[in-house]
Amino acid sequence: MRRYYVTLLLLGTDLVGAFLTFLLAHSIRYGASAFPFGWISFYSMIYGPLLAVGLWMLLILLFGSHGSPSGLNYPLDFSQLTTPYFFFTVAFLAIFFADHVLYSRLELAIFFLLFYIFLLFSRIFLRRALLWLRRYRIGLRRVVIVGDSELAQDLARRINGHPELHYEVAGYLTPASGTGARGASNRLVAGKSEAMAQELASRNVHELIFVIPIRKDSETLDFIANCQKHGLSVKLVPEYYEMHSQQIESLSIDGIPLLELKSLYPDPAYRMLKRLMDVTVAGILMILLSPVTLLIGLILWVSDHQRVLRSELRIGLEGRPFRMLRFHVDSSPRAPKDPADWGERFRRFLYRYSLSEMPQFWNVLKGDMSLVGPRPESPERVRHYSTWHQRRLLLKPGMTGLAQVRGLRGTDSSDEKTRYDLEYAANQSPFLDVRLLFATLGTLARRSRTKTLPPKSQRGLPLSGRWNEKRA
Repeated sequence: MRRYYVTLLLLGTDLVGAFLTFLLAHSIRYGASAFPFGWISFYSMIYGPLLAVGLWMLLILLFGSHGSPSGLNYPLDFSQLTTPYFFFTVAFLAIFFADHVLYSRLELAIFFLLFYIFLLFSRIFLRRALLWLRRYRIGLRRVVIVGDSELAQDLARRINGHPELHYEVAGYLTPASGTGARGASNRLVAGKSEAMAQELASRNVHELIFVIPIRKDSETLDFIANCQKHGLSVKLVPEYYEMHSQQIESLSIDGIPLLELKSLYPDPAYRMLKRLMDVTVAGILMILLSPVTLLIGLILWVSDHQRVLRSELRIGLEGRPFRMLRFHVDSSPRAPKDPADWGERFRRFLYRYSLSEMPQFWNVLKGDMSLVGPRPESPERVRHYSTWHQRRLLLKPGMTGLAQVRGLRGTDSSDEKTRYDLEYAANQSPFLDVRLLFATLGTLARRSRTKTLPPKSQRGLPLSGRWNEKRA
């Protein structure tokens, strides 16, 4: 099942749901007299549902997503739905107040609740339906990855982590190596491409994905042509994949494609808007959570009569050091040996749900950090950064980020965190920041129970050797 089919199905379901839930809210609010006859009454009744449908469609086009399943990361799916719905609610109420349309506040509250429940359950149902189709292999598209590298393995894990793609990694093919009949190094076997294409087609393979460079040699091009002749689709991962930290835009000049690698630096308008959001949200949360912060500090002081806060040296924007605040809790609290050691259990609770990071709202207000961005690391780690790692220092560090939503923490590999941080940098926007803030709530609720990606799949065999099929 193609992803756009899923998107169209969800969009149509959403529009019908917006219309029906508004009528249902109207009926619940006014009972038997909910649908009086007459043009004026009909217009006033139908205005709300039509506005809801149009506004939701507009926001879907603006956000480019509406919570359709996008992998095995439920917090991201939750935020992908909640973020546009939050703006939908605000815009809906603003239009009503500006247009002086009189609807009962209770009716609107019922509608917002019913519509969100409808959206949530429609996506849960769709996810279950996709998993059911995958389990019984209905409409499953079998994919072969051409290449035998870490990128090939990473691609396979990501495909397995996205059931909405309805893909199954059937195996791997690698160019033949050696001499004589096998051909030159890193080249497909000459004269074997037709037979291999037939073998792939007989194995019900639908697509090939090249993760190796496609050079202009006859063997590779013949193999691609033969696969297409047998009905196989061909995709490729570009050689500049590792430069995905920069947003890629394409244009064409008389049929010649040009790819533009945009800078990591955000534009000034976004920086100003991000800073405004940081100050506003961090200030409000500091005030609202101040009783919780004081209570945590009091409990920590009572537990061992030591200091409550500590500051740690971290490297921030463009390599500038700063002092990051946090509660006096170890990054990996040990399990208490004594069951009566409630202080240590409390510290483990703070660490598990990242409540030990709450004092960093002050760092956000000072401007050392942002709400969303790469987590800052110690000078010891930064000292061993490669040029690739150092690109994450072009962003202001944050309290949460895409890497944290994916389940990574301070003790995880800098390589993994950098990949996600640069992915965030390539797509940073106010909408993405709001999405990640919502997703963080879901991540904290599921902390220590979710893996980012499934285990690594087994490796395949060379193209010139016997066919290796990965069993389900």
